[in-house]
Amino acid sequence: MKYKFKLRRSLKKGENHGFWQIYNKATKEYTHYDPNKVHILMRDCKLHNNNSTADKIYEGKENKSVCAWVYFNHFVVIDNGFMDNSYYNLLTYNPRDKPYWYNYEDDVVDKKCYDRLMTLDTNVYVN
Repeated sequence: MKYKFKLRRSLKKGENHGFWQIYNKATKEYTHYDPNKVHILMRDCKLHNNNSTADKIYEGKENKSVCAWVYFNHFVVIDNGFMDNSYYNLLTYNPRDKPYWYNYEDDVVDKKCYDRLMTLDTNVYVN
């Protein structure tokens, strides 16, 4: 499946550091969202991980390189405060701890597809 958008955290220093960054593949434009102000609800999603870059970060050979994102086809941005994460399961990605996406049961979920994902603060959740 071809995906229209991709989401990742912005690592670049500056005013958008740490913000969610959505790349529109059709327009080649980036939009940034403050994770403290909005939630991003995504549909038709797939988790991506660049394994070789993630392994280098995990081994301490590289630092702050882009290596993971979420592909998706549809999204809505809503104001913070309207979502309750108690019905959602956390997906985690931190290549310094583990060089792959993993879920709340510690299963590796790289390349896994989901119908719906959402952001809450700086985390990604599935329901």
